[in-house]
Amino acid sequence: MKGVFSIKGFWISLGILVALSLTLIWNTQTLTNYVTPLQEKLVEAERLVSQEDDWQGAIALTEEVYKSWDEHKTYLQISLPHAQIEDIFSILQESLAYLKYEKIGEYSATNERLLFEMGLIYEMETLSIRNIL
Repeated sequence: MKGVFSIKGFWISLGILVALSLTLIWNTQTLTNYVTPLQEKLVEAERLVSQEDDWQGAIALTEEVYKSWDEHKTYLQISLPHAQIEDIFSILQESLAYLKYEKIGEYSATNERLLFEMGLIYEMETLSIRNIL
């Protein structure tokens, strides 16, 4: 006669829990490794505009970020809420427009918003009590 609780069922459940946890950790690390260089490029673009008045350099860096975001769209759509992905696309387009028209104030504000949104990705995917509850 089998009881309600079986050792085999326990190990299977534990295995599934460990596999899910490892997948979550891997995904978080992958997203962090992807987003951090993009954020660094955006910070560099801001520096180019504010310190060196190099609008073309800032445009080139921001376009690199846009292309990279677009190339990884499928993975991002699997990993993140679609609204957040589209928000970042929209902010990137807005940022590029301000760069092309050399609107420093608007560009800086948009770039900060973009950096903030990208920072939320890491925060949302990090394994923490706050995210679990």
